[in-house]
Amino acid sequence: MSTIKDVVIIKDSKPVAALTPIDAADVELVRITPVQEKRLMAWIKSQPKKKFISAVAAVRYLKKEFAKRD
Repeated sequence: MSTIKDVVIIKDSKPVAALTPIDAADVELVRITPVQEKRLMAWIKSQPKKKFISAVAAVRYLKKEFAKRD
C-alpha cells in the first residue's frame, strides 16, 4: 500500500496548487465564542489574500495578530 505525500494540481500544463498532508500537530481545534467568531469573520473579510507555507504558519500568524489586539 503506497502513501501519497503531496499532490500537485496542474492547469494548462502549469502547476497551480499543491496539497500537502497535515497531521494533528498542524491543527489545534479550539472552541470559540460567538463574539470571537464574529471578530474572526470581520478580520478575514478585511484582509487581502494571504498565503501561508503551512497550516502551522497560518495558525502562528493568527495567534500573533490577535495577541496584538487583546
